[in-house]
Amino acid sequence: MANGYIRIVKRGSKLIIYHVVGWLAFIAFELLTIHFVAGRMSNTVDYVSHYFINIILFYTNTVIITRNSQYLSRAFLMIFEIGTYILCNYILNYTLEHLGCVIQRPMSSIYPFFISSFWRCLYFIGLSSCYGFAVNLINSKLHISNLISLGLQKERDQAILEKNLLLSQNNYLRAQVKPHLFFNTLNFVYNSVYKASPKAGEAVLLLSDITRYSISATDENGLVDLRKELAHLVNLIELNQLRFNHKLQIQTHFCEIDTEYKIIPLVFLTLVENVFKYGDLFDSAYPAIIKLEVKNQKIHFSTFNKKVNNNQFNKSTGIGLSNTAKRLQIAYYDHYDFSINESQCTYQIYITIPTQTLCSVAT
Repeated sequence: MANGYIRIVKRGSKLIIYHVVGWLAFIAFELLTIHFVAGRMSNTVDYVSHYFINIILFYTNTVIITRNSQYLSRAFLMIFEIGTYILCNYILNYTLEHLGCVIQRPMSSIYPFFISSFWRCLYFIGLSSCYGFAVNLINSKLHISNLISLGLQKERDQAILEKNLLLSQNNYLRAQVKPHLFFNTLNFVYNSVYKASPKAGEAVLLLSDITRYSISATDENGLVDLRKELAHLVNLIELNQLRFNHKLQIQTHFCEIDTEYKIIPLVFLTLVENVFKYGDLFDSAYPAIIKLEVKNQKIHFSTFNKKVNNNQFNKSTGIGLSNTAKRLQIAYYDHYDFSINESQCTYQIYITIPTQTLCSVAT
């Protein structure tokens, strides 16, 4: 902003210099013409005062030409200009004569004074009108040039947007192909290992279901049924129990949900995954507790787990929790509660979401 202001000031200073030089050249030309052609000169006070009025007339008329687009208004203002100019000239000449100054057009005869003042006024109005029309023409050309440049810029931006859209569509199609190949591979692995090890086959099947849900389970609004999220919470817990021969100390409290509540996906799944990643799940005295209930027109979700140990737990970057908090804020604004209760040995997370902030369909 400061650089733009400096450029405007510099441009305005150059324009003022050009106008000053132009007026000095014009006045010098007129005075030299009067001196060599008419062979007479007036005093400095007469010239300075009259040229001051002429310059005011010039720029006043320029403003009328460049700022007013209605012809009747222009005509009325020009008539007013002429009358004002003649009156100012009369007052100025009368004052100079009474002060004893020698003037170029004395007031001895009123009629020649008014005629010469009238033509002098028309002369400067003509010069000013030419200058004003030239300014309007230049401004119009600049405006047209800017519109053309803006149009070309919009066309370039549109072309870039279309190119990016095409690239995004191609990337989306490629992204669809990669999971397809991945799931085909999982199906092959499942079919290969199930007969030899039903347990391993079940793990592959659970992994496939969870992965498919995490990639493509949302609707057109990016939401999922709460019951689907719950089902895959159960799948995730079962998958980890298979990993550790059902030795994990986990208690679950899931209520029956008879309404299709639409929520953002993977929030609860991410937090349960953190329980498996950072919790000590082999201590029967401190079993992990995972709850998901709908009561009092609110969804209540919580996890509790014993930490493995402080050193290992502190290696967590907190990115998952941070992203979860941001996603909740974007989806539900301030209409939710997300709290963490951490002690030296345990870690608890609570989430509460009012059901009225969700899309719900009774079933």
